[in-house]
Amino acid sequence: MNSAMRISPATGRSMINPVAGTPSRAPRTFASHRIRHKSPCGRGVRPRRVPGGGHRSYPRSTGTVRFQVAAGPWKTIATWGKHPGAVGSRFGPSYIHGDAIATQTGTTLSVTHDIQDKPVRLVAVDLDGKELPAEIPSVGGAKDFRQLVVEFDQPPERIKDFRLQTRPYEAVEIPRIALRRK
Repeated sequence: MNSAMRISPATGRSMINPVAGTPSRAPRTFASHRIRHKSPCGRGVRPRRVPGGGHRSYPRSTGTVRFQVAAGPWKTIATWGKHPGAVGSRFGPSYIHGDAIATQTGTTLSVTHDIQDKPVRLVAVDLDGKELPAEIPSVGGAKDFRQLVVEFDQPPERIKDFRLQTRPYEAVEIPRIALRRK
């Protein structure tokens, strides 16, 4: 489901709604920022002078919604065969990958990497050159490292190589959203 966040005017809480035009199964991140102005007239209300010397109060509670969708093309940052290996880099991504292990249903592989703030995926390329998507039964991490354990529906003998890929997030920000109805 493709989605975006909105702020409920009734509760001031975030809710997720569909967004047209985003790729299906695209990784998404959401954040909301809520602003409240406090005043002696009450929570979220700011006094305003009106003709005749009185005050009128109006809501000043607004919020900003930020969301990101991984919508760009995938870029291959590493390619390797079926044997274990590692690459360490001071200025680029570092990763460790294990042996491609045959299972009853295909192949499993684990990869540990230090790629931050980007969606990451692992694909296999079969002997015909076709990219095979991975099922990800396990994801974990510690400090700056993330580990993926993935499964492919082809046996290791049918896989030519593996590719570690990333793509950028596209960010959208919607400022000054009223959190209360007038």
